[in-house]
Amino acid sequence: MKERLLEQVNEVNGHVFENIEIVNLKLESISVAQQIEFFTTLNVYVTTQGSASFMSLFMINPNALMIYVPSCLKETFMCSDIHLQVHETFSNIRIISLMDHLHLIQCVTENSHQAQGFPVKPIDVISPEFKGDCHERVNPEGLKDLIVKSLRREL
Repeated sequence: MKERLLEQVNEVNGHVFENIEIVNLKLESISVAQQIEFFTTLNVYVTTQGSASFMSLFMINPNALMIYVPSCLKETFMCSDIHLQVHETFSNIRIISLMDHLHLIQCVTENSHQAQGFPVKPIDVISPEFKGDCHERVNPEGLKDLIVKSLRREL
């Protein structure tokens, strides 16, 4: 999958990317200095709302991209990316919110790979204290397509 993704991205970009590494990052497993160093070299970051999302502030590549997964509520399956405004203010990278691609997200009420996922929709009225309680599941093939289109500047 990594080779195919690299080929698709480089088709349009003139082979500017040398390799692709997909990392399921556990920030607590590395030091703060290692975290900062890692993020200064990162080109694409898929994150949910929370403290780890703020590491995008260390992404210095002007072509870097953060894909932001909104928070959703179990009770209503409604989602918001209200806290994205912090990143839009302080980050110097492109940001794509999956609020514009909700068809890629499901709300999973249990923390399990086998649990049923439910379609989500945007919340109408939101307070700044909004906190989601769903486990969000993102369609991997749709996410891959979104990343490729974003890096090709088709979005």
